[in-house]
Amino acid sequence: YDGKNKDLLPSVIFGSGRNLLQNLRLQQRIRIGMMPCVSEDHPYTAMGLMTLLAYLLERWGDVRVYRLFFQTDANPQKYEWSIRDSQSTIDDWVFDSLDENAVLYATLTKTDSTWCWSITLENDLVEEADAEKIWTYEANSLAGLVNQLEQVAQDVISQFDVSEIRPIPIPTTNADDTAIARVLRGVFEWQMQLLLVLFGKGWAEGDIQKRLDELYILGNLTHDDFGAWAVSQAVAHTLNKGYSPVPDSLTLLIGGDGFIDHFAPHTLYPSMLIGRALFNFGNFAPAMNILDAITETHPDNPYAWLIKADLYRRSGRLAQLLETYHSAIEHDVANADLFLQYGQILELIEDNPTNTFVLIDVDDYEDYTEQDLIIREAIEAYENVLRLEPDNLTALQNQILLLADGMNEDVDAQRLEEAFSRLLQKDSTGEYIRAVVDVAYTIDDLDPLFDMLEAHAEKYPKRADLRISLAVLAMHLEDYDLASDYLTEAEDLTDDEALLADIDRLMLSVDNPDFEEKLGAIYAVVSGGNKISLQDLKFLEKTIEQAPLLAEAYLYLAQSYMIWGEKDHALDTIKEGYVQLPNHPEIAELLARYEWAEGNKDEAQAVLTDGISANPTYVPLLARMGQFLFELGEKDAAKGWLTRAEALSPRDPILAEVRKFIADAMSRA
Repeated sequence: YDGKNKDLLPSVIFGSGRNLLQNLRLQQRIRIGMMPCVSEDHPYTAMGLMTLLAYLLERWGDVRVYRLFFQTDANPQKYEWSIRDSQSTIDDWVFDSLDENAVLYATLTKTDSTWCWSITLENDLVEEADAEKIWTYEANSLAGLVNQLEQVAQDVISQFDVSEIRPIPIPTTNADDTAIARVLRGVFEWQMQLLLVLFGKGWAEGDIQKRLDELYILGNLTHDDFGAWAVSQAVAHTLNKGYSPVPDSLTLLIGGDGFIDHFAPHTLYPSMLIGRALFNFGNFAPAMNILDAITETHPDNPYAWLIKADLYRRSGRLAQLLETYHSAIEHDVANADLFLQYGQILELIEDNPTNTFVLIDVDDYEDYTEQDLIIREAIEAYENVLRLEPDNLTALQNQILLLADGMNEDVDAQRLEEAFSRLLQKDSTGEYIRAVVDVAYTIDDLDPLFDMLEAHAEKYPKRADLRISLAVLAMHLEDYDLASDYLTEAEDLTDDEALLADIDRLMLSVDNPDFEEKLGAIYAVVSGGNKISLQDLKFLEKTIEQAPLLAEAYLYLAQSYMIWGEKDHALDTIKEGYVQLPNHPEIAELLARYEWAEGNKDEAQAVLTDGISANPTYVPLLARMGQFLFELGEKDAAKGWLTRAEALSPRDPILAEVRKFIADAMSRA
């Protein structure tokens, strides 16, 4: 690749499209600008550590790392990089048009035999008082330092609101400093070549092969799994279409399993990481060949089975997915993650294409339908999760819900009560308890669960969440006076906005058990573009007075006013809702639409920008931004937003509406 065809370079850092700032806003919710790690004596080692840390942070789907690893004003074709260009401090940088909301920078020193890695995070997503965090990691060897990489990643990610993940464990190492330093330098220099490609400097295929051969040597240098893991991470990261056309050359150079063959047979990381990366790049057959081979030769590795199952899931191959879970279980290598995934998949299907069950004996359930057998298998899958991880509340909650849904006389009743008792002891937030009590109306005899929850709540007199759950159970039992008492008690115990909104809504149902049904009927009328009655209009107005944090009331009332032709009332209503609930995506979308229709384009775009910042994956907001930019003549930027929306939910009705609007506008042009 000669670096001349810029059309082939949709940047991994910045995305594609002409409007840089707009495209940056399409990226993940957490956008970390990673600065160099400065080290006077060991700059390559320092930058290698940052390179590996970037790979680890991007395991979280909400995280994007902008690798700001060098700085220059030179012409790309004439530029010759040196390590000095990768040792700039944060004071040397100006973030022009970069939409980062956090910055990470570091220093590395070695005094006598002690390595010291100091990392600073500046986080714009939290209050100013908590914005800066500094961590220091020390070790008497480089091995001791790289063995803390997982902890470093966890420390950094703990400062953000992200979902928990269960990644492949990072291998530890006891290799000497010289070997590890060479590995770190190798992965950094490989990453630098990719960044230079994005900068516009070419990377000849012959040089790619040369550096790949060097990585093979480095991957075996530590004589353990660490070297193979590190270089496999680097190569897997390269198989990202944003680096095009480098990945096309790379897939030809490594072949189907040519990369894996360069490492010791016991080292499984190349197979797992490269197999998954090839799949992500679109090379399904080579990826599955690699995973088939590793599960055949090393059937005792649960992570190989998990990756293989994930690829079948993402390619929609249900029978092969179930067979993969079955094989892992039959080989007795399934871990808690695999059992959990198996149970969750079973909950989503109605038919079992394999006609096989591995956790239950179908002869014990002669009168059961296939769907009943699937539920039984899922219950036992969650039981195995709890056997391996007794504190896994997701598995416990899911099992309770299935037991409640498919009660089998006294056996399931006893098992349900035992499971619910465990949940009460382990759920310190009440989130899982609430999920269970919400659907507890399916249980014939609720009294045992109510008594258990009531006794548990007495032990924790300050927990509002337990009183709310008790109120829900009381409503299932149609004891609305008792439910009201518990809600009033809960309201006095909390100032949490989400809990207060929940209390308001439940109190409306206490006062009027048909409230939810009434609200649903109004939605059916309004969503069809029809007028509601004056009585229903007053019902919505009263609902807002009683429950000012109930989003649906503002949405339905504003739309009703608009249908009635009362535009000012509609705009005032949704503005009132926006004041109460500024981060609610549906309210933001409707307000932006009304402001735009009234000609208040700046206000509309401001609402959309804030709404997307709070809800970066909410497709109607993305689609509406695309529409507004199209109307402003920024077609490239509009296309970027709509492409992002398409990737998230191609059948979203708002997206379909926007597509039709644009198609009609272009046909008239």
